Amino acid sequence: MNKNSIRGLIQMFIVTLIWGSVPIVGVMSALPSAVFVFFRVLFALPFMFYFSLVYF
Repeated sequence: MNKNSIRGLIQMFIVTLIWGSVPIVGVMSALPSAVFVFFRVLFALPFMFYFSLVYF
């Protein structure tokens, strides 16, 4: 495996941990679904925008 493959696997593992924990946090927060989705998108958009500029 080359360095990029290992880096990609680590990134995929981290993303899996983050987005896999979303349902647990959603249940524990007791927020209505629409409010929870709003905060989830609000939190994710800056990161997606940043990484789309950096890596593409």
